[in-house]
Amino acid sequence: AFDMSIWKAIISMILTVPLLLTFIKYYREKSRIWPLLLEHYFSVWGVYCQQGLPEFPQQTPLKIIYVSLFLTALVVSTAYSASLISFLAVSSAYSPFESPEGFVEDGSYGLIVVKGSSHYQMFR
Repeated sequence: AFDMSIWKAIISMILTVPLLLTFIKYYREKSRIWPLLLEHYFSVWGVYCQQGLPEFPQQTPLKIIYVSLFLTALVVSTAYSASLISFLAVSSAYSPFESPEGFVEDGSYGLIVVKGSSHYQMFR
């Protein structure tokens, strides 16, 4: 329901935002980088799956990034749902003819009506 460029942007955000979060937290706390990176990848993936964080960060730069990420995920989820619903709601049935005359000229279709009904009398 989305264009390929939108999917690329979403995937690039999922891949790059955890790196940014990890570098900010690593710069402030100097803890081990791989557990931080893994934790942030799971957190970002959880945000895009509409899940909450286990613990909201205390540092202001991380708060700003997470709030932005939550809002972006909300907009993406809403837009995707709207696009999918509109795609499913609009019927695009193909009709091989556009008028009753075209129906008769085609000849490969038959008309079925209930005998004795007003439609039967009209097409008789």
